[in-house]
Amino acid sequence: MEKQNMNMNKDVEDASTFNSHEDTNFTQDKNFVKEKEVIDLTNEFTAEQKPRITLGCERRRNYKIQSRKKDDNNSRRTSIRKYGCPFRFKGKKLTANKIATSEKRRLREKVHASSSCLDAFPKGLQPYIKLVKNVIGDGNCGFRAIADLIGIIDEDGWTKVRKDLLNEIESHLEHYRELYGVHGRIDELIHALSFFDVRAPRERWMTMPDMGHIIASCYNVVLFHLSKNQSLTFLPLRSMPLPLLSRKHIAIGFVNGDHYVKVYLSQDHPVPPIAGNWCRHHLPIANGWESEYLSKIQQFNEIVGSTSATREIIEIDCE
Repeated sequence: MEKQNMNMNKDVEDASTFNSHEDTNFTQDKNFVKEKEVIDLTNEFTAEQKPRITLGCERRRNYKIQSRKKDDNNSRRTSIRKYGCPFRFKGKKLTANKIATSEKRRLREKVHASSSCLDAFPKGLQPYIKLVKNVIGDGNCGFRAIADLIGIIDEDGWTKVRKDLLNEIESHLEHYRELYGVHGRIDELIHALSFFDVRAPRERWMTMPDMGHIIASCYNVVLFHLSKNQSLTFLPLRSMPLPLLSRKHIAIGFVNGDHYVKVYLSQDHPVPPIAGNWCRHHLPIANGWESEYLSKIQQFNEIVGSTSATREIIEIDCE
């Protein structure tokens, strides 16, 4: 072993003065190793994706590959150690399945800011929508959108959102019974949330506006729910107001009558009216959450008008 280390050190020392009759392209005064390619770190990477860095050596012909050790725990060693090249690389094998999964997620996150997508929102609001991002449409799309927007980066983060919202209801059961009022509505919401498989049937989908109060209160966020038919703002029911710059604002959109997406708004966007049940049922400690948005709510009413419902319960004239 000691002899091998001595040889390795000698290889490293000799690498800078390499000159061989088998490869006349390298001389003492040339740097023969350089970085070949470093993948650009762009916004295309999601939080769980890691950029790959590729290094290359300018020496030609075949390179000697080190044998893999049995105790390497699914890792691999490669080497470009011909004539004492000092570089050794170690990395985990990237399987085709992992590549496919990574690519699928990147495609799911593709921006959908086309005119057809923007048409799903009130016309007056469209200039303030910077971009819209899609999520998997498997019946859990609403929970997937919320998970991404609040920073849960795990692929199954939607299950955590379901569990969090269930815990929020069960921890404040009497408050939500008073808020919803309708007999049996709490049981319906618990039933809808208590589902943790893919391909959720319609009765297990996120339902708005009812779940808006639960989401805002559970995560202490300001939630904007946007669609052509109904747009509302949901505020936390039981927490002290935070300074405006410390608040987390998130927005989801309901499109095509059956799908939720993530919506990113410009900084100067108007704000939909506050959900009526918040005004009637928030605790006194939550007074003041709404005051920061009054002028922007007026702006929303002026540019959107009556094209989008701004109440939780829509009354229909049957005459």
